[in-house]
Amino acid sequence: MSVVESVRAQAAAARASCRVLKRSSSAQRDAFLTGLASILREQSEAIVVANSTDLDQGARAGLDGAMLDRLRLTPARIEGMASDLERIAALADPLGQSFEVHTLRNGLRAHKRRVPLGVLGVIYESRPNVTIDVAALAIKTGNAAVLRGGKEAIASNRILLRIARAALSSSGLPVEALQFIDSIEREASLALLQQDDLVDLIIPRGGAGLHAFCRRESRIPVITGGIGICHLYVDQAADLARALPVIRNAKVQ
Repeated sequence: MSVVESVRAQAAAARASCRVLKRSSSAQRDAFLTGLASILREQSEAIVVANSTDLDQGARAGLDGAMLDRLRLTPARIEGMASDLERIAALADPLGQSFEVHTLRNGLRAHKRRVPLGVLGVIYESRPNVTIDVAALAIKTGNAAVLRGGKEAIASNRILLRIARAALSSSGLPVEALQFIDSIEREASLALLQQDDLVDLIIPRGGAGLHAFCRRESRIPVITGGIGICHLYVDQAADLARALPVIRNAKVQ
């Protein structure tokens, strides 16, 4: 099977899973999140071992210290990921909420209701923790996701997706809801961006180059723009003694 055929098959599997996700309960989706947190803690050592493979290859490829730090998973960082999952599970169910309710002149009541988007295609770069972020937020909101991570984190992403799928299975949700494109070829990203009949939205997570690539090549709507803000402005009435440490932390932490 070619890369293009494989990506299309994964997108189709994710699309098919949406029928089950739409009928899933908030309790099921939250059980996935808490279950995933537990498995992350149980598998922390195995995750670190897989991550060390990526770190070794990155060092040999000449990645600088900042890039290697983005790539690194430690027991403390894995615990932070697990804690974040539990916080997301504690949030109210976003699905089915009605808002902007009003009555029309003919007496009909109209409102907007929050529903799942369907299948998300997420393309991201070197941070493997994004794999868990995407899995958590997609399932919490009743969406399936096709993930395309960076080549630098391929070993880390493989084990994290395996763990996420185990949590899906244990919570009674379809494992096909989370798909990982296990290819480092650029052709895989291009293939994902062409699946407009199967994927509803593309979300790039990375630098300006990745965002431009997705806008240029995608046949699917793309959300872009979250690449950071370059400047901060301090009002003349601000307390500089309090403002400057906040600014410094925002820029260099």
